[in-house]
Amino acid sequence: METVTKKEFRRDVLDNTIQAQLQSMVVRLFQNDLNPTIDTVLGDFVEADFSGYTEKSAVTFGNSVFQEDNNAVSEAPSQTWVQTAATVTNLVYGYYVLETGGANYLFCARFDEPQTFAGPGDFVTVIPKIGYPTMVPPVVSE
Repeated sequence: METVTKKEFRRDVLDNTIQAQLQSMVVRLFQNDLNPTIDTVLGDFVEADFSGYTEKSAVTFGNSVFQEDNNAVSEAPSQTWVQTAATVTNLVYGYYVLETGGANYLFCARFDEPQTFAGPGDFVTVIPKIGYPTMVPPVVSE
């Protein structure tokens, strides 16, 4: 038997989660070729370390909105990482989100294609998103 949830309930669940856990988050990029699953843990990620890289902190998700499929989705403001030198290069496969302090992993997203950080000016902009009842892919520009 399939359970069907009212769309307003989907929004309420996501908004309650946002208020409880998705305020002032940390967003990091990962450089290992990880295919995340529901069993992925923080130790599975290898954080990016290209020249100029730094995690993004104090990232806050907004209230959710409905998509055409009636799923509730919340997104954070866009986050941009720019390589500053060619000293350390990376292929970046996605991002992961942690609670403030960086100790509690919450969710992640893998890019459709790895992003190359090979020299000064290489960049990626991501709009982190979370949806209920399903996850949604991030918006990536390169």
